[in-house]
Amino acid sequence: MKKFKKNEDGQSTVEFALVLPVIVLFMLMIVQVGIVVRQKILVTNSSREAARILSVENNSGRATDKVKEMISDADVKISRPSKQGEYLTVTVSDVVPSNLPIIGNILPDVTVKSKTSMRVEK
Repeated sequence: MKKFKKNEDGQSTVEFALVLPVIVLFMLMIVQVGIVVRQKILVTNSSREAARILSVENNSGRATDKVKEMISDADVKISRPSKQGEYLTVTVSDVVPSNLPIIGNILPDVTVKSKTSMRVEK
């Protein structure tokens, strides 16, 4: 009976080939989460900017333009009372598409929202 020599050449290459898709999928998910977090920060900041403009200037057109300058396809809702001292509300929302390769088919699009209330100064 002939004994076969155990040949382990290429074992690490096969193991790497099996693990690589999982690593790539994980990295793409991390990138997608980063994109969503970035957009959430932009939406929050634009909501604050618009609320400040409305609080001081009472110019809803300029406030909406400021949001659109930062996020072109954002949805802006403004509720501003006419009396000084009451609170106005600005709500900004935006859809973050999940269009990265592979991940775009797995994860749904995410809607990020920010609601800012501020006291009317003028």
